[in-house]
Amino acid sequence: MTYVDGVQVSPTNLELMTEQEARAVQQTYKQLLDQLDYPVTVYSVQSELDLFPYAEYLKNRFSVHRELWEDYLRYCSRVQTGNIHGTDHYILTQVSNSQPVLGFLNDHEEDLEAEAKRRVNQIADALNTSNLSAQQITENQLEKLKTRYLGEHGYRYLKTGNGYRRFLTITEYPSNLDLAWPLDLLRISGQVDVVQRIQPKDAGETRSQLNKAKERLNAEINSRISGGFVDTNKLESKLASTEGMLDSLAQRNQRPYDYQVTLSIHGETREQCDQAFQKLQSRLKMIGIQASEPVLQIDQASKTCTPTRSNLLSETLLLLSNAVSAGFPFATRTIDQASGVIYGEDQFDGTPILQDRFQWHAPHLARFGSTGSGKTYHTKIELLRTRLTNPGAQIILIDPKNEYHQLTKKLGGTTYNVNDRPAQLDKVSCFQVPSRGQTRYIDSIIDLIEQLYRLTSQNQDKTLVVADEAHNVSGVGRGRKILTRWVREARDTNTAITLVSQSASDFTQYEEGQTLLDQCPGKVFFRHQRVSDDIIEYFQLSEQEVIDLYNLKTGTESPYSEAVLKVSGRLDAKIRVEATHSENQLIQQ
Repeated sequence: MTYVDGVQVSPTNLELMTEQEARAVQQTYKQLLDQLDYPVTVYSVQSELDLFPYAEYLKNRFSVHRELWEDYLRYCSRVQTGNIHGTDHYILTQVSNSQPVLGFLNDHEEDLEAEAKRRVNQIADALNTSNLSAQQITENQLEKLKTRYLGEHGYRYLKTGNGYRRFLTITEYPSNLDLAWPLDLLRISGQVDVVQRIQPKDAGETRSQLNKAKERLNAEINSRISGGFVDTNKLESKLASTEGMLDSLAQRNQRPYDYQVTLSIHGETREQCDQAFQKLQSRLKMIGIQASEPVLQIDQASKTCTPTRSNLLSETLLLLSNAVSAGFPFATRTIDQASGVIYGEDQFDGTPILQDRFQWHAPHLARFGSTGSGKTYHTKIELLRTRLTNPGAQIILIDPKNEYHQLTKKLGGTTYNVNDRPAQLDKVSCFQVPSRGQTRYIDSIIDLIEQLYRLTSQNQDKTLVVADEAHNVSGVGRGRKILTRWVREARDTNTAITLVSQSASDFTQYEEGQTLLDQCPGKVFFRHQRVSDDIIEYFQLSEQEVIDLYNLKTGTESPYSEAVLKVSGRLDAKIRVEATHSENQLIQQ
């Protein structure tokens, strides 16, 4: 009897890390592998990006703003057909009492299940760090993996219910593997699965095998030299590699593994499958990895990739911890929501960043950026898309710079004076000061916030509040107290608050401001003119992220703006922000 269980691993973003920080993530993965006394299989499986549920969600919310609505649907369709793939990552363990180490287990499902549960907890505990997270795989996800590689076997191809698959088995690696090398394969134009089988080996037995291999290599080198052959470079390279592995094992800072990687390429037709296969071969050649195609072993290849089967290809390589952990694949993007708004596209791979703030543990967001960086433009995009996706939601704008009147008018809303106290608000309500940017109205704005806090506390309907120039309020004791209380309690009344400010330092420079930001899972950083130490420390920004904050593109100098979007426990991405044609027309009026 065999029992399979595992975890799904949420990806991190290596592009936003320095080399040292990325190596720290690799070290976390290496430490997990080094503590395992059982084999695991790491799956990185791809499927076409599916925005269909989201498109259906939009169609069911037909808007009176027809042109805006249709343009946004076209935008979603364009992204959908952009040959973008989502990747899901899993680590699975197979438990069977036929395994020598588990001979003590009875042939009862509950015993195998308990052992699998222990392993799953061990893997999840090791991966749940500040940069990685893992949760138990669902029955549905596991069932899909079990049937993913089933089909009709033929020469070279596996015919499945939705197309064709070809396989490659990696046979040789370069001496130095780049960290996260599977990402190069997962980012080609085509659907690629990377299946890594990792089997811990006994260090003593491995040393014995390596010493025998060393003796054979020395003998062969000497034989060739004595026979007059001078070309022994390849043999000497293998000898150096063998001696290096022996040194590492002697120092006990690495463990040995039987390591096998099978690549599966999918296409709806044979032609599509072949095209992706050729691109994959080119990419492998470019990064110095050799692979062979099991053209007559398609049955064995498909079973090797199947969670409930063993490694029937039996083509493993002996590698140590550092080389195995370089196969870290958990750094891709996927979509796991069917509601919300698209905040932009991942700047690296083009994946649309779809987020529903009302599904976060608290629906609040802080948006920072210097003048002209694109933060107000992005705020307006979010407002327009929220109006489309949640037509029943109430939108409230606190606008001390008087920048939202025209947009409010186009959305059929009402603009009030900051001192007005309407008995009932429109679906879109904008509050402005008599003279743009006058700080003497701060007390009036604080009074308004207190009034809005009371109104939204009595309403359970979805509400989106934008507090522009929020630092002016948070910098005043009474304003900071009211704003903090509103943000803290708003989650219970379906109220999502957006704080907009020119610099994150407006909040991070004092403890009360940090407390306010603690209540906001979402943070969007546009270009900053200055990144202070308190910003770096509070947000734990990497060196690369600090560099990015100085150099992010703005809409005034390019057709789009850039931002770094962080959502606690969900997302960390550098995004490209673009409006649809209709959105841009409304925003620019």
